[in-house]
Amino acid sequence: MFIDMRIGIYARNFSLNNSDQRYHDTTGVTTYGSPNLILTPVFQNGDIVKSTRVVMFNQHSEIIRGSAIDNLISCVKTHKLPSQCSSLTDFVQLLQFNYENPAAILFYPIFPTKVASSRIVGVTSVVFVWKVGK
Repeated sequence: MFIDMRIGIYARNFSLNNSDQRYHDTTGVTTYGSPNLILTPVFQNGDIVKSTRVVMFNQHSEIIRGSAIDNLISCVKTHKLPSQCSSLTDFVQLLQFNYENPAAILFYPIFPTKVASSRIVGVTSVVFVWKVGK
């Protein structure tokens, strides 16, 4: 399957009826007014063939994921031990799944060195999916 990355990091325009309307995101400005101007693209999410729709999606651009990232950044800025900060989203619908099992994403900060620092250089995440039904 071909992955078209010509658009680079993208966000989706959730204000339109077509929630899959993508645009090239170069600024990190959010529609929900986040004070943090950052880009947090998904590079790979599980099975790359099933996850092509989410590759390069700026998670910070969407309010549920973005709010969790903002909470993480706030924790790092104010916590005495920022390496203990993490943030969990509310339930989200994962783009790569066609079924509606509840899922959440845990974000954790990446720091530049082993030396104690409160400067985030990246964000890593892990997805939790709860199986519902049979």
